[in-house]
Amino acid sequence: MHGHRPITADTALRLGLFFGMEPRFWMNLQAEYDIRTVTRNQSDRIAPRIRVFDRTAA
Repeated sequence: MHGHRPITADTALRLGLFFGMEPRFWMNLQAEYDIRTVTRNQSDRIAPRIRVFDRTAA
């Protein structure tokens, strides 16, 4: 809600019932928000520490 609180499963269920929608819709919105936020705020710090999997080397 306004970026201050995450949508929990309980909240998703309540919103789903209220709006006549699947609770999964609200959970997916939260997951998308979380991915965008972490990408924007931490990808520059995390990316250099990750080695890409090389299938041919395995």
